[in-house]
Amino acid sequence: MTNSIRCEICHDDLKELTVQLRQLHYEQHFEEGELSGIAASPSPTSPSTSTSTSSKIAKPKRWLAKPRKFFKENDVFWYPSQEGRPPPNYTPGIDPPPLFLVQVFDTDAPRSHTASKETVFIQHEAWDMTWGCGYRNFLMACACLMVHPFQPMYFPLLDDPVPPSVRNLQGWIEDAWDKGFDTEGKAQLKHLVGTRKWIGTADLWVAFSSRGIPAELVDFTDASNVQMVIDWIVNYFSPPESAGQGSRNAFQALVSTNPVTVTDKPPIILQHAGHSRSIVGYEVNRQGEVNLLAFDSGTCLPKEIREMALSLHKSASDDNDKENNKRKMNLEVSSPNPKRQRSCKFEDDEVVIVGSTVQGDDDEIIYTGSNSPLKKAEGSKSGLSGPSKSNTPGGKTFDYKGIVRHFRLGSKKLGKNKQYQILYFPMTEPLSDSEIRSRKVVTSTKIC
Repeated sequence: MTNSIRCEICHDDLKELTVQLRQLHYEQHFEEGELSGIAASPSPTSPSTSTSTSSKIAKPKRWLAKPRKFFKENDVFWYPSQEGRPPPNYTPGIDPPPLFLVQVFDTDAPRSHTASKETVFIQHEAWDMTWGCGYRNFLMACACLMVHPFQPMYFPLLDDPVPPSVRNLQGWIEDAWDKGFDTEGKAQLKHLVGTRKWIGTADLWVAFSSRGIPAELVDFTDASNVQMVIDWIVNYFSPPESAGQGSRNAFQALVSTNPVTVTDKPPIILQHAGHSRSIVGYEVNRQGEVNLLAFDSGTCLPKEIREMALSLHKSASDDNDKENNKRKMNLEVSSPNPKRQRSCKFEDDEVVIVGSTVQGDDDEIIYTGSNSPLKKAEGSKSGLSGPSKSNTPGGKTFDYKGIVRHFRLGSKKLGKNKQYQILYFPMTEPLSDSEIRSRKVVTSTKIC
């Protein structure tokens, strides 16, 4: 891994530039050197830029006056239950659990809660690198929702008549506008299909709502104390508090729990001026400091992380296939009229807590709402080769501690923005026709 941040077109080092200036640098490549400014999503705020900073932006090469010609759009969508190898910018198998096994041994991060195991990291490609974060976060959410065991009816709502993709999402939003959704957003964006316009969490709320998928927005309009944002995310990924415990901060909520808790929660989308990320969990170190765990589609996933993740995903898929075949045989023998089987790989909708002790440690990894993949490994060697390294099924050794650092998002970085908006999924029943009609105006819950 390197500390430099290279432009993927001209290879200039953009490390010293802010996120907005990096985006402006890329815009110069696309607009023949003419800055068009940042056309941010209407939510939560529009980022401001100063023309006086444009001189700091590295100028593109002359021969790249119209680089758009060289970028082929590969607008495909993939979700975990599909057969075949994922597209090059899709990486399943990162979250969880093996990536976070290091936390059992890491004295600096004793506790973490992570999103559903079906979460997929989706990276931008060359053709959407300056504007695709909102779209890619949408696809990360869809990849999880379409295979989630608690709401199997989400799949047909998302897949038919037009399945998710970057360009298809633009069509989803315009179709929603035509049905009377979000007249304010329509007035601001005017036309979306085939463009490179940024979209934000409010636009995604419109897309999901128009398809009957329950989604909610939360606003932090004065997040000068970024801890309020962090606490909200901690509460989202944490199990419900027991009666009588009262309100607790993040560290107090975790000191009595197991080191790694894998939840059934879908990722949430965290938006600020000019950028958005998918938040897939959080960790708390022994000093009580919280780091969010973020999938940022604008970052390039190191090759070694992708290799590790694909190896783990293939191993898990093979195990699931064997388990499903065994379950099918049992059903055929024991039940002449079995219930219709869901496409997911879980047995039921009940939240079940199953733990498997890691060899050499008294702490447990807890899975809520799904069968523990570690159950069948009980009594066998854990395969962990050290406090921060482990072997994948392919036999390669990876530094999990270093991998986790790639996804950390700390309070210092979060504190640079004062306004945030969160999109999350309560995982309730699909919206009725009347509920869909009631969502034609974008609404949110204001926290501060």
